[in-house]
Amino acid sequence: MDPLVAALGFVVGTMVGLTGVGGGSLLTPALVLAGISVPTAVGTDLVYNIGTKLVGAWQHGRQGGVDWRRVLPLAGGGVPTAVAGSLTATLIAPGEPTTHLLRHVLGATLVVASLATALKPVLRRIAARRQEARHADAAPTPAPERPFALVALGAGIGFLVGLTSIGAGSLLAPALLLGTRLAPRKLVGTDVATGLFLTAAAGLTHLGGGTVSLPLVLNLVAGSLPGAWVGSRLALRVPNRPLRVMMSGFVLLSGLALL
Repeated sequence: MDPLVAALGFVVGTMVGLTGVGGGSLLTPALVLAGISVPTAVGTDLVYNIGTKLVGAWQHGRQGGVDWRRVLPLAGGGVPTAVAGSLTATLIAPGEPTTHLLRHVLGATLVVASLATALKPVLRRIAARRQEARHADAAPTPAPERPFALVALGAGIGFLVGLTSIGAGSLLAPALLLGTRLAPRKLVGTDVATGLFLTAAAGLTHLGGGTVSLPLVLNLVAGSLPGAWVGSRLALRVPNRPLRVMMSGFVLLSGLALL
């Protein structure tokens, strides 16, 4: 076991348990800034996150917190593009200019993800007001959502997930808050379940393309499991808002450093 990598996994797991910020937004830039190539950092992070997404999706599904009517079109659009994004990442890895381009794309995605994370409380309040308005007697009946829009959203998020490992948690949830009538109690579960399909498709594609370090995955898991437990326990005692602001700032700075 590499103590430094396990310590990194512990820190990431703790922060995810404390704040709920997506692990990919923290781990992928940390690996890249530590000297790991972008494709390997992306692929390793995706495979590392499959187990986390699986457990989370199972738990939310068991509690009735997943809207499968939305997950299916999101995953239907996102799985093929997640594979395409992963193949793109593995194919452009050897060229020096394209490697720098992929690094810049990762940085730009992190900047957008940091802003989306910072704005999530505001978006939650907007969604809550919409929900209250729909139950008011004078509220007009909202127009039905079009499945094609969910497929298109899944396709866009899926490609980013395969290319950068970012998006399944940090970008999808804000998009669902703004663009759908999804009940708030099912937001997280729907986001996690969709992320499972996208992460699994992208991670397995990276694994087949040779851009995954399995020893790195095992060391990260060894550290992140106790870290997630510690973070979840501390979340009951530590104010969440300052931590989320701090983590959004870290993600923003990481993105700027990669640009």
